[in-house]
Amino acid sequence: MVKENYPTAIIESTDETGDLVVTRFRINGKVMTLYANLQTKSLTLIDSDKLMVKTIGEQFDRKLSEGKFQDSFGQINLD
Repeated sequence: MVKENYPTAIIESTDETGDLVVTRFRINGKVMTLYANLQTKSLTLIDSDKLMVKTIGEQFDRKLSEGKFQDSFGQINLD
């Protein structure tokens, strides 16, 4: 979704430790950090630019409401 809305986004690094994947990427010169918890199937986006985080979150929510990412949500195990 980030690449779709921000084609110039560059992945700086990705680190995986157990169930946690941490990806740092650059958008418009700013480095943002995305935490993906594989166990809880949750995402957390961190950056000091709260407006950018809010904008990306709203774009993600809009994509969810359009039915995007349903395949990923189908993989969630609630047990």
